[in-house]
Amino acid sequence: MALRRRTGTPDSGGARPVRSTRPGRYVLVSVVLHVLVFGLFFANISFLPQTTEEHAGDGDIIEAFAVEEEVAMAPIREREAAEEEARRQAEEEERRQREEEERERQEAERREQERLEEQRRQEEEEQARQEAEEEARREEERRQQEEAERLEREEEERRQQEEEERRQEEERRRQEEEERQREEEERRRQEEEERRQQEEEQRRQEEEERRRQEEEERQRQEEEAQREAEERARQEAIEAERRAREVQQMVGSYAGRISAELRRAWVRPSGTPAGLEALVRIRLSRHGDVQNVEITRGSGNDAFDASVVRAAYRAAPLPMPDEEDANRELRERTYRFAPDR
Repeated sequence: MALRRRTGTPDSGGARPVRSTRPGRYVLVSVVLHVLVFGLFFANISFLPQTTEEHAGDGDIIEAFAVEEEVAMAPIREREAAEEEARRQAEEEERRQREEEERERQEAERREQERLEEQRRQEEEEQARQEAEEEARREEERRQQEEAERLEREEEERRQQEEEERRQEEERRRQEEEERQREEEERRRQEEEERRQQEEEQRRQEEEERRRQEEEERQRQEEEAQREAEERARQEAIEAERRAREVQQMVGSYAGRISAELRRAWVRPSGTPAGLEALVRIRLSRHGDVQNVEITRGSGNDAFDASVVRAAYRAAPLPMPDEEDANRELRERTYRFAPDR
């Protein structure tokens, strides 16, 4: 006996009838028939007489029973074979239906994919169309904007041209007015200049006379002042020469005293050879305090040069004259320090 069931795929949305067999019922019938045959067989054995002849015929009875069983089982086996064939065919049909359903599912998926692709293509085409329309709209707006800007530029250029023409006209009128005023001013200036020149000439003549008289007086005064200045310069030169001699004598005297103070304050470093000398520049304050000591030409012996610097600081304050010129000249002076000569 076959039953129908409904199967389907999620894509198809439908159901197909499938035949199914139940061979278990025929097996049960076969077992029941075997039990009945064996029951009859044992019942016949129980009621037969227990004789030797009878025992001799048991083999025939068993053989006959086996034949009967074979004959009885033949329809059962045929039915089982038929049922097996039906089951195989049902399974084959079910497999075929599954394959058909799988093919239909795949075909449905393919059609769905094609539908989606077509939908995507249409959407892309629609989007491209909309983008093209948008681009065309923007292009049209840009063109209109450019046209508006062009018109605005032309209007602005026209306005500027008119403004420039108006400005040039005003400039021309202004220049004409300025030229007229300049000519009028020049005429007045020339008249004023002629009057001024006449007055100036009169003043010049009067001024020349006055300057001539003043020049004569100036020359006289200059000659007298020159004579006095020459005499004063001669006296000052004499006095300056005298003072210079005094200053130089005073500078030489104090320089000698400063050199002597340096020798007294100097301590010979041990191991230094005799006969060394150095030039040392000493800067002093007004009252003889040492402000700076610099070896301008060394002796070649660092210890000797350093001892000279120490002697200069050690001898402070050095003697300084009260006379201003001599004091100024001695404030910064170079001394030749040669203690062995």
